[in-house]
Amino acid sequence: MGGPVIPACPAALATVPGVSCSNGPIRATISGGNGNYKALLVRADKRFSHHHQLGVAYALQSDQNIYGLNLLETPITNLRNWTQNVGPSSPRHVLNISGMVEVPGGVQVSFISSFNSRQPFQPVITGADFHGTGVDQFLLPGSGTNQFNFSLGKGDLVNLVNQYNQTYGGKKGTNPAQVFPTITLPQKFETGHLFNSQDLRVTKLFRYRDRLEWQLFGEVFNLLNTANLSGYADNLLAPGFGQPTSRFSNIFGTGGPRSFQLGTRLSF
Repeated sequence: MGGPVIPACPAALATVPGVSCSNGPIRATISGGNGNYKALLVRADKRFSHHHQLGVAYALQSDQNIYGLNLLETPITNLRNWTQNVGPSSPRHVLNISGMVEVPGGVQVSFISSFNSRQPFQPVITGADFHGTGVDQFLLPGSGTNQFNFSLGKGDLVNLVNQYNQTYGGKKGTNPAQVFPTITLPQKFETGHLFNSQDLRVTKLFRYRDRLEWQLFGEVFNLLNTANLSGYADNLLAPGFGQPTSRFSNIFGTGGPRSFQLGTRLSF
């Protein structure tokens, strides 16, 4: 736990099978873990009558999972306790509003409005082994796990960074060969972004008696073209800390870049 267990291979044995030595770091991925999801779901529906309908659904979520369980992506920070960093992994608030209005001429106008609060965010510090287990990355001390955008905000981040610099910055860590880095926050940074998407559909109905119906419809996703920025850099030592690196990943649909489509449907 405190250093290499398998000795490095000398050149003469580097390609000899069966020798207890290593040619480099050995990485591992574990598939185990646990999570705890609790939610309060409230929903109200106004059924179709008088040419319109409406639905509202709201979820208050608590989705607790282990941070850094995949060693190939975000390293576990303490190899003596793989499950110590447990925190939220989904937005706290989710709201969806949908509705449909039927106007004269056999035309229906429907919509879906989606809103999510910010994703949990976890600042990390690299280049030093905080727990003495060989992992040169650790969570900002005092921040809990993924608590930003939940119980902590930007002001708390500034305070915790100041406390870290006073307590650890420039001092030797558990590994005498390492010094805890000092953090300088950028002038502008964010810890996340609200999710917002407005989807709209207009449908023209053609009916023949009661057996045949043809629908011709047009749709637009993310009508307001909201950026829905994501992937905020979490390394406190990186110049781009707190800057978005991507947009919501839905290429064609809710939340992605504004897009249009036409379609038709025949029912009989």
